[in-house]
Amino acid sequence: TADMLACPTGWYALAGDGTCTACPAGSRCPTKTASPTACSAGQYSTGSSTACTSCPAGYQCPSTSSDTMTPCAAGSYALLGAGSCTACPAGYACPSTTSSTRTSCDSGTFSIGNQSACTACPAGYSC
Repeated sequence: TADMLACPTGWYALAGDGTCTACPAGSRCPTKTASPTACSAGQYSTGSSTACTSCPAGYQCPSTSSDTMTPCAAGSYALLGAGSCTACPAGYACPSTTSSTRTSCDSGTFSIGNQSACTACPAGYSC
């Protein structure tokens, strides 16, 4: 009889397979005996992974198969595990790229959206 070798962590083999296969990028392989499971939006794996990694707060992770992440621009934010940044709505300021906390603009100030702070109303205008 041939020697049986266990698949390494992050690899899998289905019944009847002759060899172990590396878990592909964009998937997780929590067990060595089941097919890969795709990472959800806002998560990623670069391959041979038992778990997907959540995109950190303040960043967008557009691909489930790459650890490439882009920081959110001022005036937008992303919570842990978000696949994309969310723009701050008009009339509000979003001071942090890692929190959904938004502040309503006071009388005499305004925001057209995508702003981290409210802007003072210019002379000759009412806000």
